[in-house]
Amino acid sequence: MNIQIPPCNLSLVLLADLSDRDIEIFAAFGISAVVALIIAFILKKIFEKRYYVEMNSNAFFGCFVLAFVIVSCIAVSATSESDNKDSVSVYFVSERKFKNVPKTEFVGSNAQLCEYSRFHEVYYNDTGRDLVEYSVKYIKTNGIVGTGTDLPTGHIIKPNTYFWIVGLREENMFCKPPDATTITYRKNARVSDYTYLKFLDYADNVRREVKF
Repeated sequence: MNIQIPPCNLSLVLLADLSDRDIEIFAAFGISAVVALIIAFILKKIFEKRYYVEMNSNAFFGCFVLAFVIVSCIAVSATSESDNKDSVSVYFVSERKFKNVPKTEFVGSNAQLCEYSRFHEVYYNDTGRDLVEYSVKYIKTNGIVGTGTDLPTGHIIKPNTYFWIVGLREENMFCKPPDATTITYRKNARVSDYTYLKFLDYADNVRREVKF
């Protein structure tokens, strides 16, 4: 059986993967480039008027780069401050990308998530199904860090719910926990015989593997 894949527009695919924050940053860099070019031309005119010597291309490019770096840093910082003031960056689980959500959406029990978002990632269950967040303990035995014997305990996350998890990796979403893992220690860090990994999955997928 021959399966034909319809052609796609790569630029549209890339734009679809961009979050609102990514688009804002690209726009800030684009505007910064235009402003930096204008500043470089102004500096060129001032230099030539004062010293009666034409500015060479290397000096003009240096002025442009310096102006671009300064202006882009100011622009990105301004967009970040605006985002932090009015919205929260939220990871939409089914779409696998971040979106800016107005803080006015976080009322009642979700209001505290605005404070958590300053230090931890905030998630939103837009899958339409119950999710389970759970931790798996890995114990070091004979130099190998393998899973323990006890079933991990998790808790249900209902659809259309905001939540936060510390230490959840994207690669640990909707997958089975590995039988073993690797522990990387920082220099002079306290060495432990066990570690935990966070996982997120559909409740129907882990009913036999997780207690909830």
